[in-house]
Amino acid sequence: MMASMEIYQRIVRETKRRRKGRREWKIEIPNDVMEEIVKRLPVRSIMRFQAVSKHWESMIKTRDFGARHMAHQRSKDPKLMFVGYSFYNICFDQMDLETTSLEESLCFDIEEINGPIEISECCDGLVCFYCLTQAVRVINTATETALDHHHILSNQRPPCANGSLYWLTGDEQGYPSTQTKLIVFDIHTEMFQVTSTPPFITPDASSDKIGLCNLDGRLCISELKGDCEQEFWWRVEECDKWEPIFSVDLISTSSWFGGITSQPLTPLAISKDNNKVVLSLTHQENLVDFDLDPDSTVYHLYYSGSYGLAVPYFPSLSLSFSSF
Repeated sequence: MMASMEIYQRIVRETKRRRKGRREWKIEIPNDVMEEIVKRLPVRSIMRFQAVSKHWESMIKTRDFGARHMAHQRSKDPKLMFVGYSFYNICFDQMDLETTSLEESLCFDIEEINGPIEISECCDGLVCFYCLTQAVRVINTATETALDHHHILSNQRPPCANGSLYWLTGDEQGYPSTQTKLIVFDIHTEMFQVTSTPPFITPDASSDKIGLCNLDGRLCISELKGDCEQEFWWRVEECDKWEPIFSVDLISTSSWFGGITSQPLTPLAISKDNNKVVLSLTHQENLVDFDLDPDSTVYHLYYSGSYGLAVPYFPSLSLSFSSF
């Protein structure tokens, strides 16, 4: 027994001696290279990587890194976020745009919902959901006056593009009006502005025939014409002008949208890989894709089961850390 203990102690001493004599190799990775690697990881992986070292944690929590991570996300196709809800919970399903495969699913308990809900477009990875129960009025709380007595058209999803939020106007009850204006809120200056609709929109077009959305980072506006043709334009900030992008025949898509041809469709996202646009109609379960080739008139069923509550989504580090 004593001999065995002596042998064991000798082995321990020899091991320690060899460890002391061993040359330790330490690889230093430049910060810019490390950040370039980490920003390409999924959000959950990045959050776990904080445990590697204090240096990594401090780097990941900076606003600058969060901005670069979001810029990288936007260089790829967005995810699609599908939202479902009941009286006391709301669920989010994240799917791949190209394959429609489910990547992540989350459910949250919430207070009782007393009406239909709507979801905002994705803004730096954040999505807001809210109830639609009455017309919304824009008011300056400092002066207790309404914004030029304009009312926002109810049941619309305000797009965020180029640092501003956009709404269409309605009548005093929030119903469609033929005197449609655009209400623009500049997020940076916190100022409201009321402007006319672009010149290619019919002057007396009813506001429920006009669509607004953010498509591929640009403000997109459309009008549903009397022949069931919906024309889409987007604003090119670099040259400060509107450009036509495509048109959709709602008679061709109506079979997937319950026979409806009287409501404008909303383009959710453009796939950079196959040059197709995904179209939706609020509270209809199907999504349809359309080839953007000018000579194409073919529509396909893209996905079934969204019920119109779907938005393009870029995973973000926003609100992941208390320092944000």
